[in-house]
Parts: sequence; C-alpha cells; structure tokens
Amino acid sequence: MNELSSYIGMGIFATVVVVSLVVSKVVLAKKPLPAQLPPFGPLPLPDLTKYYAAREPPVAWERVRGWNVNEQPASLAAPSPVDHIVLGGRLLEFCSGASGKLVLVFNFLVGAIEDVEFNPQGIPPGMAPPGIGLVTIHTPSGQTLVVASGSFAQALQQAVARARG
Repeated sequence: MNELSSYIGMGIFATVVVVSLVVSKVVLAKKPLPAQLPPFGPLPLPDLTKYYAAREPPVAWERVRGWNVNEQPASLAAPSPVDHIVLGGRLLEFCSGASGKLVLVFNFLVGAIEDVEFNPQGIPPGMAPPGIGLVTIHTPSGQTLVVASGSFAQALQQAVARARG
C-alpha cells in the first residue's frame, strides 16, 4: 500500500508540474503591451490575443482607470490598480498593464452584475476626452468604479441583459 501511495503521489506531482509549465508558457508567451496606448477608450479586439489570454471570446477591450470593489479613490485622476477591462459573454475581467504585460486583477460574472450606471459628468473636466465618464458597476459585493467610455458602459449593460435572459 505504501508503494502505491508513492506512485500516486508522484503522479499527482508530475501532473501539477506539467500543468504549471503549460500555464506559465501561455502567460509568458504573450507579448508586452505597446508603449504608446491611449489613456482611455476602446482598443482593437483582434490585437487582444497578442497580449492577453482571455478566458472567453472578447466582446470589448478598453483602456480605463478602475479601482477594486468598494474602493473609493481620493481622486479619479489618481493612479489606479486597473487600467484595462475586457468584456466577454460571461466574464468582465479587470486587468493591469503596469508590469508591461496584461495580467488579471479580478473579475465578475456578467450575470451577477445588478446594474451599470454611466455618468459623463462624473469625472473632473479635462481629465479625459469626450465620451468618457464614470461607470459604476453594482454587484452583490458592492460597487466598482471605472473611468471608461459610454460605449463600453452600453456594451456592458447589453451583456448583463443577455446574461439575465
């Protein structure tokens, strides 16, 4: 029995090593983000796969300024932990490109989102180009603030409506 346990343990260890190597190769194989990206607004969806392994086909990808759930920034102009957002059919992924590579910070199930509000006057004047405003995403965990475009807020509202059927 002891010998069988050893073989099972080695098999599990080998599986974990192989899975870890595959995952790290996928993550490390992605290219660094371009140095010159706009501070706000939509980014080309076909380019996303060069930089990020989205968990599902993306519906929208946008450069934003966003904060963690229930985080109230002292200023919307201050640096934020989230600077990219990826919308899929089931997931809304909040990402950071601070390291030069696009990495997941946290995500929400689109179907769990209770409400999405867009306030174009919710940001300081001159902070962003026209069409950008404060998006408030309401979930059972609280609210998340994102400075993003009205078109992104609309795409998210539509995705939420589809998820609710």
